[in-house]
Amino acid sequence: MLASAPSTFAFHWDTTTTFPKQFSTGGSLDDASFRIVDANGSGDAVVVWNNPYNAPLGILYQNYTAGQGWSSTHTAFAATNTAIFVITPNAFDVSMNAKGDYIIAGLSAVGTYSSFSFKLLADLVINGSKVSDDFLLNTNVSSCNTAMSGNGDALVAYAGTGSLLARIYSANSWQPEFILAPAFSSYDTAADEFGNFIVVWNVGSAIYARRYAGGSWLSQEFVGQSEGAATDRGPCVGMYG
Repeated sequence: MLASAPSTFAFHWDTTTTFPKQFSTGGSLDDASFRIVDANGSGDAVVVWNNPYNAPLGILYQNYTAGQGWSSTHTAFAATNTAIFVITPNAFDVSMNAKGDYIIAGLSAVGTYSSFSFKLLADLVINGSKVSDDFLLNTNVSSCNTAMSGNGDALVAYAGTGSLLARIYSANSWQPEFILAPAFSSYDTAADEFGNFIVVWNVGSAIYARRYAGGSWLSQEFVGQSEGAATDRGPCVGMYG
């Protein structure tokens, strides 16, 4: 969960349904899987969740605006084939900056039940207007992670076919796809207020990072070695400024 002070957002885990439920008052969110919330310092927030069972099907979201309350439910990405809309961790992500701009990225299944893949789409809202609507980032993806900079630039990192990939939104357009690493396991992203980003990932016990600064990707950097079990090696990252 992501939030900033002051914030009224709190969630508890419902062990009977394995779904998170909203703990604080307000909103009209029903039970749904893998909710993600992000908020800014003004109390604005956006909540995104996967709704695979009941209409409307797909990845949905609601905005919370301080002093106004919750918006109606919006569909970010509709399920293109409901029979294969699989509930999967890291199938979508959301990030919001201090100005209330936010990016939502998510997977949508295409194909048939016996042979399908997930395409990756992105919605980007800046100054209250959607500047990127269902933008197709890649056609074969298994997970994604987002970061939203304070200057309106955005990053989506994602697991492609055997590679860790990324795309940057800057200067009012999406940049070409960039290969971060040919092999990886877990990964995470972060942004500052000035259009700089960082992605971290692990290959076995080794932790690596790659920074985006001054409008270009810098060289890969070795960060350290994990001595824990394989399940504990997933790195996380934060960025200040």
